[in-house]
Amino acid sequence: MLAHLVIDYAEKQEQNSCIISLDREKAYDKINHEYLWDILEELRFPRGFIKLIKTMYSKAKTSVMINGVTPAPIKVERDVQQGDPMSFLLYNIAIEPLATALRASPNLKGIKITNHAKLITKLFSDHTLVYLGKKDKFSDL
Repeated sequence: MLAHLVIDYAEKQEQNSCIISLDREKAYDKINHEYLWDILEELRFPRGFIKLIKTMYSKAKTSVMINGVTPAPIKVERDVQQGDPMSFLLYNIAIEPLATALRASPNLKGIKITNHAKLITKLFSDHTLVYLGKKDKFSDL
């Protein structure tokens, strides 16, 4: 919905712009646990909370039934389990450095909304929309 509103707005304001859609394939499966712990610490989450999350994930195991046979479980060393109530929150925390880097980029100007506001990126689940203005370069993205 936001993308459609931005397109309408840019057309009315006669702003040349571009919307890039980034879909992170199997994004939940690719979150490295050590990276997640580092991000939680960098964002100053309470140590007790981080310890609790580490405990939950340190004991995580999975197995896949093949031809009716379930092999011994293997330890999960990366991913946040899709469907787990905590997963979307942990995933959002893990991906926040990307959003921060895009918004803080000195080269990307995004789409001007007002004299003081611009739109550069919006993240939702494993999808990222990046809004590039006329002077932005794809190579900077």
